[in-house]
Amino acid sequence: MHNHGYFTIHCGKAHFGAIDTPAANPLTLGFNINIAGHATV
Repeated sequence: MHNHGYFTIHCGKAHFGAIDTPAANPLTLGFNINIAGHATV
């Protein structure tokens, strides 16, 4: 989406990947800003 001029924000719960994997943090998936979304223990 960035290639088309979009700015992406993730806000809230995230269940993209397990802890200690890159997908645990939405920023590694291409979001520009992440508010309160990450894997938890």
